[in-house]
Amino acid sequence: MKLALLLPLVALGCGGLFGLDELPACPGADNEFDEDGDGVVDLCDNCPSVANPDQANRDLDFGDQVGDACDPDPDDVCIVHLRALFDGFNDAVGSGSRWAVGNGEWAIANGSFTQSNGDGRYFAHAPMFRFVDQHVRVTATVSEYGDGVNDRRGPAMGFVTDPRGADVGNGYSCLADTIRGNHEIRLQVVENGNDETVSVESLSGLLTTNAEIVIEATSISTERSCSASQSNPPVATVIPATFNDPRFTEGEVSLTTYDAITSFLSVDVVVPTGMCP
Repeated sequence: MKLALLLPLVALGCGGLFGLDELPACPGADNEFDEDGDGVVDLCDNCPSVANPDQANRDLDFGDQVGDACDPDPDDVCIVHLRALFDGFNDAVGSGSRWAVGNGEWAIANGSFTQSNGDGRYFAHAPMFRFVDQHVRVTATVSEYGDGVNDRRGPAMGFVTDPRGADVGNGYSCLADTIRGNHEIRLQVVENGNDETVSVESLSGLLTTNAEIVIEATSISTERSCSASQSNPPVATVIPATFNDPRFTEGEVSLTTYDAITSFLSVDVVVPTGMCP
């Protein structure tokens, strides 16, 4: 696992991200980490959790910081995205300063943010990162599933508007769910600590323990969408942006586990900042 790294919305001097045609060697590159193994260290990678050695970015001339391989709108060159946060959980001090634990047994070690209680719903959130419009890509593995006492089992991520101690508060979440033999992606509204499924799609295969799961969620204005995938064995499905709800329009990134011992490996947050000139 790789260096937990914050990429704020300012130029860091890496040409491939910030406007130069050539990508120079990054300062301290020998000591940096490469989350996706594509040969570009995270500090200068425009898709730090998706391998893209060519660093292709058709929006680069407009100031976009997100490569085509992970761009939420890869076919629309007139939407400019900036990276608000990338965390690979290799720096316990740095990552620990970003994430607030609501409840559960969370620890940052060995390149992951792990919640080690397999029974119950537990969450953490990033209070410094709060946006109206955002796209979040999370990678995680589940080492053990509990008995499903919450009628849900698996990792989830989403946007929470008002976390309150051990109560996840209000917002939305996308859950890769394995309850009762059904393998699904759920888009949920969380209100006053209660989960309500508003859309669900069956996964194309079975989620397995210790396999890397990717959950992506988008919140644009009042529209929400989410997807889940697993490479081995292959699993994929998408809930399109058909759910419209104006109740909670701004939120912090949140990570949740439902009856599952889960290690979150990376969190990548990008935000649309406007249209091209």
